[in-house]
Amino acid sequence: MSTAATTSAGPTMEAEHLPAIQVIASEEHASVSTLAIRATGLEECPNPFDLPITRHRPPSPARRVSSVFLDDTPEAECPGGSERPSSSASHASSITLSCGQAMAQPSTPGPTYVSGPYTAEPGAITADLPEPDPKEVEKKVYLAPVPATFCSNLRYQRREMLDLTRLEAPITQIPAKNAIPARPEVLGKGWRQYVHPEGSRYFRYQNFYTNTWLFDKTNLVQIEKAMVLIQDELMRHHDVSKDDIEIGLELSVDEDGDILGCYYIVDTRKEDTFWLSPIAASFLSDTDTVKILGKEHLGYATAVSYWTHMYMFPHDRELSAETVEGLKSDLNYFMFDKQTSKSSTAPYNLEDAHRLVQTLKEISIEPDRAARPQYVVIVGRLLAIVFQERFIRYHGERYAQLDSDRSVYLETHHDRHLWFRMFSWIFFWTPQIYYDRLSITWVDSKVNYDHWKTFIGELQSDWAASITPSTVILSANVGFLAIQSVDNNGLVVPNRSMGQIVSYISTMLTIGNIVACTILARQHRETMHRYAEAAAAYLDARAGSKQGMEVLAILFSIPTAFFAWGVLTFLVAIIWLCLWGTSLATRVAVCVVIGVCTLLIAWIVHNGEWQAQQGISTLSAKMRRMHKLVKKAPVRMATSFRTLSQRAMTILSGPLSPRKKSRWSGPDPVDTPGDIGLRTLSYGSDDAV
Repeated sequence: MSTAATTSAGPTMEAEHLPAIQVIASEEHASVSTLAIRATGLEECPNPFDLPITRHRPPSPARRVSSVFLDDTPEAECPGGSERPSSSASHASSITLSCGQAMAQPSTPGPTYVSGPYTAEPGAITADLPEPDPKEVEKKVYLAPVPATFCSNLRYQRREMLDLTRLEAPITQIPAKNAIPARPEVLGKGWRQYVHPEGSRYFRYQNFYTNTWLFDKTNLVQIEKAMVLIQDELMRHHDVSKDDIEIGLELSVDEDGDILGCYYIVDTRKEDTFWLSPIAASFLSDTDTVKILGKEHLGYATAVSYWTHMYMFPHDRELSAETVEGLKSDLNYFMFDKQTSKSSTAPYNLEDAHRLVQTLKEISIEPDRAARPQYVVIVGRLLAIVFQERFIRYHGERYAQLDSDRSVYLETHHDRHLWFRMFSWIFFWTPQIYYDRLSITWVDSKVNYDHWKTFIGELQSDWAASITPSTVILSANVGFLAIQSVDNNGLVVPNRSMGQIVSYISTMLTIGNIVACTILARQHRETMHRYAEAAAAYLDARAGSKQGMEVLAILFSIPTAFFAWGVLTFLVAIIWLCLWGTSLATRVAVCVVIGVCTLLIAWIVHNGEWQAQQGISTLSAKMRRMHKLVKKAPVRMATSFRTLSQRAMTILSGPLSPRKKSRWSGPDPVDTPGDIGLRTLSYGSDDAV
């Protein structure tokens, strides 16, 4: 992807060597007139060269150093990046105004800066920025390499909350002609502002981009300190073309209170991301299970950062038709793979992929013109997801994950814990069934969202379906206890009969089933697991280990256990009523019916245990079958050759038959004494000899 330009960020070059980092003067971000700039009232930003700048933070044994130039990389300051909250882009504004409120004085103040309200002299067209805190300005800034996903997550994690109590002079009356001071168009050395389609504001100076709120002078001074540090470092790397790079820059504070200038560098020509010092490989992965195997594999991880950068800063960029067509081809393949494979690794299901393809078809590409920022956001976010999937599934490597329900790592068989096997017996083997389902849903710390969505839907159906029969059994227990012969003719006695005790137990179990189903159904609503990120977070917290998965399988089995034991205990109470103190005929009839029912139920259970031969639907299954056949072929050939040799030796060593044109139907004449039991059939005649 290349960017369009009218103003070069670097030195003047020939027309055929235009720099890749440029700025377009569009209607949305038009150049500010000289008069407007002079009227801003913005104080001149201190020169970063005159401020205390530290390129290396002094190492201290008492704390962990976060400098970019040290080998140990802090995980707290620069994590691999958590998944973006699914609600960040889906929640609509809930602010409404009724007719009665329209005449009232607005309670919501006008636009303000984080550190204070707008201030402006009468007649000024722009507002002054609040003065920075001198102590904060004097703090040193340290460089720290981070992936682009870290900066993207900061956009959602550090959103400023509007504090009405800090406003000194909220706008209570709109002046004539809306004469409210506006923000300055240019800040500091020349930072220009853009509004992301999501609504956040970001800033750009030449080839530097940041989401930091630069209307705060403290942030402006500190971000320019970090910018100078990066420029000095780039001067030492002569192999880096300054015309083909863009730098993402953010401010962060570590646990020691030091200010970090978090940065990454993208190569717009190679569509790659790099840093000026070594970094930990774990920075590029959200999980420790994914290891980088080579430069090609690393390329997918750096491509994720590149397209995340394009998604965060979408203005003044060109989209090639080849890029959009390639993305549509990937989505079409995802639809095909989901339709034809039971264990597809596609990140989208059939319906979502189809809707995304329809969205991409609406994107219009105009050659040599900047694409709309909304289109850049769509393409950038989708490509970041595609490359992320390729990275975590070892795309193009020897160990590529072809089936979503199979691990890419060497599998070692581990027996279930003893307590898990005990619970499986008590819970009628239901935990083992749920454990197997979870094993194909949560593989290598990755969630198969289609399996998980289907699994949650089935659990919801099972829990809802078991409430009705539990209610019926509960009513039956109440009616059973009301029988006079069971209730000792209404007499209150301390000792209860066996039928009453078992019925009490059945009542408690059915009530437990109803309560457990209600709670679990509310905890696992489909709306709470609508996004793959939510499902991954849920399973990572509960099924991150083998023991955790076993606990989760038992948890899902509790309603089934309550219901099954409630039915069995109620059956015991009924059998006791039928057999205790009754006649022989009653007992025989009841026992016969119980025996027949038991046999039929056992037949049904046994029918479910029959393992139908599964069809070979995946290429990996076919290859495994072919591997087994090839492995057994030498043994089978040797056995067949040995058998033929033995038969040939037997025939040659024995007496020859005088009838050469006859074949025997029966035992071998060599091993049979005499002609007893032998019958010859002639080839030339239909008569038996």
